[in-house]
Amino acid sequence: MRNLLIALFCVICVVSAFAQDAVAPVAPAADVVAPVAVAEYNGIIEVTPAAEGKTEATVVLDMGEKSYQLIAADAEKLAALVALEGKTVTVKGEVVVATEAEALDTLKVESCVETAAAATEAPVEGAPDVDDAPDAE
Repeated sequence: MRNLLIALFCVICVVSAFAQDAVAPVAPAADVVAPVAVAEYNGIIEVTPAAEGKTEATVVLDMGEKSYQLIAADAEKLAALVALEGKTVTVKGEVVVATEAEALDTLKVESCVETAAAATEAPVEGAPDVDDAPDAE
């Protein structure tokens, strides 16, 4: 009986040693964020001057229903964004989601180009031109 218990103990030790060498599937970490692709966003640049105690102005891209706070990598890019205040632009960059509910999502600016504003009234096809209308004399 004693030999049987010793043999059983040895088998359990060998099996547990092999089980430790086996590779268990690794679950992805919960805090790993999927990479965000660089995309283009169109909107109007709005600049708020630097508040007391701050050194930089706040630059926002207003896209109508959605707005992003713009973050420039250096002072030169920030100056270029401030110079485009009130103009319609296309900003290329990646979005960083805000951690606070009240804060704006930020957009890391890779490039920024001024775009032509859309015409407010497009001509209607088939409508006569004003010059072609008959005179009412």
